[in-house]
Amino acid sequence: SRFEERVLISANDGFTLLGANCPTTYFGDRIGSYDIACALAPTIPPEFDSSQASKLRSDLAIDYARDHVGRLPLVAGARLARLWLVFDVGHEVAGGPGEGRPEAAMWFGVAQCWLLVPFAVYGLTRIARRDRWFLLAVPAISTIAGVLIAAYWRIRVPADLTLLIAAAVGLDALARRPERTVPQASEIVAV
Repeated sequence: SRFEERVLISANDGFTLLGANCPTTYFGDRIGSYDIACALAPTIPPEFDSSQASKLRSDLAIDYARDHVGRLPLVAGARLARLWLVFDVGHEVAGGPGEGRPEAAMWFGVAQCWLLVPFAVYGLTRIARRDRWFLLAVPAISTIAGVLIAAYWRIRVPADLTLLIAAAVGLDALARRPERTVPQASEIVAV
């Protein structure tokens, strides 16, 4: 009741959508990224409250996406690759200091993620199927949100929990494996 337009959770949705749906995020080397300059570009009338500003930005973002619907598959693919740290990682890392995260810490986080993936994959094979699908729902939701909204690190954060849990299971399973023994020469049968 406080706002002119409907606000379910936040009045930042328009800001997010416009920063992800503009020329710099649909074309060129920043495809699939987020550009805060796009989100800040429209002139918001001074009498607008935050819900009206958000709606204006949302409308502009949706109009832009509709006008460039042919680019959506490329943009979605780039968002997916950016979200999962396999495309233009340097751009994502370079944005960290602007949000209070040192670049070195960002690179450490990327390396940590990449190093955990094989253990997580192995761990998922060790988790019961009914529990595995429950765990995989979190990265699936993050992926959908990242592709539809924006490939922003905060959208991936919940999925990092699945990565950590699955990697822990994988590392535990590897640690519990019975040690392999080297066969004695007398045990080797000559062909």
